[in-house]
Amino acid sequence: RAISSTGTVTCETDDGGGGALSCTTVSRKSNKTSSVSCGAGYTLTGGGCNSGVSVDIRTSRPYGNGWYCRAGNNLTAYAVCCKIN
Repeated sequence: RAISSTGTVTCETDDGGGGALSCTTVSRKSNKTSSVSCGAGYTLTGGGCNSGVSVDIRTSRPYGNGWYCRAGNNLTAYAVCCKIN
């Protein structure tokens, strides 16, 4: 596997001919609610929220092909997105 400076991970596959797995993390900062989506060709594999302070995160869940967060203050939504090259 190889990890780039932007956090993209490329993994080797078995000899089944499936190609290499390429993943990236996308994020969006907002006030009280935030959602972020994977780009074309990518599939959501995980996600989460971070407020950076001690605040009540009320919602953290998949949202379509992305992630949705809701909190009492500023927060960042993260989505881990992968595709087979």
